[in-house]
Amino acid sequence: MARVFKMKGRNGWWIDYVDPQGKRIRIKSKSPYKEGAEREKNIIQDKIARGEYVAGVEMNPLFEEAAIEYQAWSNANKAPSSALRDTTSIKALSHTFAGHHLRDITPKMIEDYKTGRVKIREHATVNRELACEVYIIEPLYGAMPKRIQLRV
Repeated sequence: MARVFKMKGRNGWWIDYVDPQGKRIRIKSKSPYKEGAEREKNIIQDKIARGEYVAGVEMNPLFEEAAIEYQAWSNANKAPSSALRDTTSIKALSHTFAGHHLRDITPKMIEDYKTGRVKIREHATVNRELACEVYIIEPLYGAMPKRIQLRV
């Protein structure tokens, strides 16, 4: 049995379901609306019923896939200058994080990125790039994990 709900203290709609192995999964919906979250829940339930569900695929996209999705949202919802800043940040972040699933990005990888990048760019630039990374990773967790320090 799956359900859609709002989690107290967090934004957006959440989907709660049990995967074929019996593990309880909670993911944040990509849609800001309940109807969209219901559609996502129905798609997941259909995949489970047909035996096409692959554990973790919905919850752990590649950095590039999440970046493309975020960039599309950024272009549609932000001012042109802000969307251009996001494009620039994603390009810089992609050199380090491309090919990694979002859940595989570790605090050490982020620290290595910060220390290497700050040698060739200003602190403010690196902080803007890291802020963009937060917006890419955040939907996966609902909030950025506290173990990751994002300021230079």
